[in-house]
Amino acid sequence: MECHPIPQRSDWYICSRKPIVCPNCGAKKVRKAVLGYPTEEDFMNENIYLVGCLPDFPVERNWGCRNCDAAFFKDNKFNRGRLDMVAHRDKDGRLRLGYPDEITPESITPESITPESITPSEIPF
Repeated sequence: MECHPIPQRSDWYICSRKPIVCPNCGAKKVRKAVLGYPTEEDFMNENIYLVGCLPDFPVERNWGCRNCDAAFFKDNKFNRGRLDMVAHRDKDGRLRLGYPDEITPESITPESITPESITPSEIPF
């Protein structure tokens, strides 16, 4: 399993699958994240991580640590594009968050997108 920290937040990670042990605190309390107002049964359930009514920005976490509140995101093109705060225009000219369809998930690496690699004329706004 690969689990990499996200540079903007020390307690956010992008992972290839759900981690068993939290890399932030070392506890074995990483659970599936559930968004919304919980029922009493959900509130007492140790097998889920309650996010609450306000999702994470720019994308909801997939898993969370019940011990230290660390956030874990599934490593895919959808999540990477939003966490990297990449914006592009689609074929109809609408502004979209995330990587364009022509970029493959394999080509996205932490080193491939840096603020220095984008000039103001390339920003699609």
